[in-house]
Amino acid sequence: MSLLSIEHLESQFFTEDGLVRAVDCVDLEINEGETLGLVGESGCGKTVLALSILKLLSENTKTTGKIIYKGKNLLELDDSLLRSIRGREIAHIFQNPLSSLNPVLSVGFQIGEPFILHQNKKRAEALNKAVDMLNLVGISMPSKRAREYPHEFSGGMRQRVMIAMGLACRPSLIIADEPTRGLDVTIQAQVVDLMKELIDESGASMLLITHDLSLAAELCDRVAVMYSGEILEYADTREFFKNPAHPYSVGFLESLPSRGMKPIRGNSPSLIDPPPGCRFYPRCDKSTEKCKAIHPDLFKAKDGQFARCHLYA
Repeated sequence: MSLLSIEHLESQFFTEDGLVRAVDCVDLEINEGETLGLVGESGCGKTVLALSILKLLSENTKTTGKIIYKGKNLLELDDSLLRSIRGREIAHIFQNPLSSLNPVLSVGFQIGEPFILHQNKKRAEALNKAVDMLNLVGISMPSKRAREYPHEFSGGMRQRVMIAMGLACRPSLIIADEPTRGLDVTIQAQVVDLMKELIDESGASMLLITHDLSLAAELCDRVAVMYSGEILEYADTREFFKNPAHPYSVGFLESLPSRGMKPIRGNSPSLIDPPPGCRFYPRCDKSTEKCKAIHPDLFKAKDGQFARCHLYA
């Protein structure tokens, strides 16, 4: 059953150079208890899409379309109703925890704040719950560490704090934006194991945003591939890694060290002035004149797998 449905979502930035189409007519669906991976190169629009869901973008952005959560279009809710959903029902784990955490507030206060805002807990009770959350995410001496500040924690510990904040109110949906970025390999593995355990235990759905395909392979049920503001492929995770449908997906996988580290030639197109046809056309070895002139729809490649490519028209 669908928990979140994104329909024809567009997020555009107004800049001095022109209109930046960061998210361009995206359709996605996240089912209850499912982890959906949103993968793609840096700058393709993944983070903008995530911030669009809870209307966290700057004022120079125009967002249109529908984001249906439990029957409500989040884009039509007023600020007070949206604030009641943020953190309580939909949690956002931001990338770069050092810049996301407030340096002048204790870690315990920051984890406990959702309990005060969404569950009307007193400050002392919220702090006790924050200690419980620190213990849950594997931080030793949680009572002591709750009184400390973000700069006193290592990178891996700060990431655990962000996960604790995200899971504090047992949300139905977790949006995790590059949750292992900047961590060493050992800490990455610990964070991945922790997230798998906590999601299995809570039954929450998750939108995992990453350019790390190995992370997506380990955590996700389905994968959506984003490129130049669009979704190019949508597939079951196992099928995606075994038989990718879109030429970009093939190239993206071949760039992995385990598959030969063969880079895709060329660069991504401008989000201000994208090509009229397929956006991957200038870099694609299978392109034709049709690809150059006509923008492709998202076609069915096989059961459960879709690709924005004329090969499947």
